[in-house]
Amino acid sequence: METITVYRDTYNNLIESEFSYMTRLAKLQGTIRALADIVKTNPQYVEQTLQSLAEDFGKKEVDL
Repeated sequence: METITVYRDTYNNLIESEFSYMTRLAKLQGTIRALADIVKTNPQYVEQTLQSLAEDFGKKEVDL
């Protein structure tokens, strides 16, 4: 078994980063599920939302 030393600031930054990624992923998953549920009743809204998501992916570096 190996021993690894991690500084508190580094550990806290990793935890905050992981929480941010988990939150963004959960929001994206929820959005996709919601859009799938309403695609037949409101296809224009679904299209607009998907276009907006595609633009956001193009603007940002997203690691999901």
